[in-house]
Amino acid sequence: ARTSADPGRTRLVNYFDFGEFLLADLPGYGYAKVSKAEKEKWAKTLEAFFAQKERLAHVLLLVDIRHDPTDDDEQMVKYLYCNAIPYTVVATKADKLSRMQQGIRADKIAGNLALTRQNILLTSAETGLGRDALLDKIEQILQTQALLRENPEDAESADDTKAGENECG
Repeated sequence: ARTSADPGRTRLVNYFDFGEFLLADLPGYGYAKVSKAEKEKWAKTLEAFFAQKERLAHVLLLVDIRHDPTDDDEQMVKYLYCNAIPYTVVATKADKLSRMQQGIRADKIAGNLALTRQNILLTSAETGLGRDALLDKIEQILQTQALLRENPEDAESADDTKAGENECG
C-alpha cells in the first residue's frame, strides 16, 4: 500500500484482498490537518463502515506511541467495546523511542484506553519490531473465524454477550 508522511491521506475505505480475508484501511482521524468538513465526511464513512459490524472479524486500531490517545481514539475503543467488536490496539512508530520509553508509553496508552498492557502491540515499520506478533495476531483471528464458520452456534452465543449499561448506556 502506498503511504504518505502526512497524516490524513487516506480519504476512503481501501480494501486489500488477501484471498483468505479482506483488510480494510480506513481514513485516520487523529493528527490529520484537514478541514472540519473533511473530518465530518470521514465520520460518515466510518459510521457506514461500522454499521456493517457483522462483517467485521477484528479491528486493528493504530495509535502513534509517541502521543496520548485522542478523544477520538477513546471514543472508538468505547464504540468497539459497546458493540462487542473485537479489537487490538497497535502502537506504531515504536522505533522512535528507547525500549524504556516504549514500555512507559505503552503503559500510558493502555491506562488511557482502560486496557491492560498486553492488549497493546508495539510496532515499527522501519525496524520490523512487532511484525511477527502482529502476523501471529492476524493468524489467531483467522483461526478463530474458521472455527466460528464450522460451529455457527458458537458465534450466536457470542452475540448474546452484552456490555454493561453503565459503560455503553
